[in-house]
Amino acid sequence: TLTEAMQLCGLERVDLLKIDCEGAEYELFENTPLEVLRRVDQVVMETHFVRGKQVEDIAQRLIAAGFTVRRESNLLSPITGNRMIFATRRA
Repeated sequence: TLTEAMQLCGLERVDLLKIDCEGAEYELFENTPLEVLRRVDQVVMETHFVRGKQVEDIAQRLIAAGFTVRRESNLLSPITGNRMIFATRRA
């Protein structure tokens, strides 16, 4: 888990969390406590199409943790369902 990874590395804060975990991003964010997400300053991630999952669920979780979230599509997004999320801590 993200919580365990931060503990194992002795990280109190993360400046930039880059995520590309081929569809596991939904589970990662569903299972990471908000207090852990609040110790991250920025998130850059590629999301993948997973049946029954919505990119907006990840975006709302990040917003609940205090991030400003930007979602971007690319030329292949209509085919692959992949999108990018950029989240930064609100100033």
